[in-house]
Amino acid sequence: EIIVNALNKNVTENKLEQNLGNISQPQKIFVASRNGKKYYYAWCESAKVIKEQNRIWFSTADEAEKAGYQPAENCKGLKLFAGAMSIYL
Repeated sequence: EIIVNALNKNVTENKLEQNLGNISQPQKIFVASRNGKKYYYAWCESAKVIKEQNRIWFSTADEAEKAGYQPAENCKGLKLFAGAMSIYL
């Protein structure tokens, strides 16, 4: 019974660590191509055509811009969002 309880405790702790890890990591919702100069929301049509092996992911627009990418004008709301966020940075 002690061994079973110890195993259950380890499994529970591992699941908790995995879940906390997912919570503490910011979602990467911006994507750019290694071959391009623009970044997009992941759900933009232009982002969907970037080959998987060429995708670079970012958590924030600021992170993408610091890497040398600019907001794509054909991705609805992105340029507006990036401009608004720059006020706060």
